[in-house]
Amino acid sequence: VTMLFQHIINCIQVMIKCKYSGSITLTSMTLTDTKKRLVAEGTFNCRTKEIQGEKVDDITVSPQLSISNSSWYSAYIIMPEVKDLQEGELKLSFKFNGKDAETSFPIPAKMKLSGNTEVTIDKLSTGYKYVFMLELDNTTKFVPVGIETMWTTVNVEMPI
Repeated sequence: VTMLFQHIINCIQVMIKCKYSGSITLTSMTLTDTKKRLVAEGTFNCRTKEIQGEKVDDITVSPQLSISNSSWYSAYIIMPEVKDLQEGELKLSFKFNGKDAETSFPIPAKMKLSGNTEVTIDKLSTGYKYVFMLELDNTTKFVPVGIETMWTTVNVEMPI
C-alpha cells in the first residue's frame, strides 16, 4: 500500500537573541489576526482534507525560553493555512519576564525565498516555514529572514 503524507500546517519560527550579556525569559509569543482567521486547535477530516476548528483572533504559545547572548533561540507557532492576507493584518507580540514587550511586529507583505527571490506574502501556505529574527537590544530589531520550503510531500510504501 502506498500512503501519501503531506503537511496540513505551516510554521512561524522566531529566532531570538540578546545582544548583550545577561539572560531574559521569553514568557509567551502571540500571533494576532485582525480578521479572526486563525485556528489554534481542531480536527482534520481525511476525506475532505479540511481542518475544522474554532476561528480565533490570536494564538499564544508559552515556551518559558531562557535567552542569552550566547546563541540564537527559536520559538514556534504552528497552525493551518491563513489565506487572503493584507499588510499589517497579522502581528507578533512578545512577553519577556512576564511583561509585555513595548512593540508588536507586523508580518511583512514581502519576504525572500532561498536564493534571494522576493515574494509577496498573501497567505501563510501549508508546508512552509516563515522565519524571523528578533534581536533584543536597547532598541528591538525584528527582521524577516525568509521562507523555507523544505517540508515536502512524501510517498511512503507500507507493507500492510
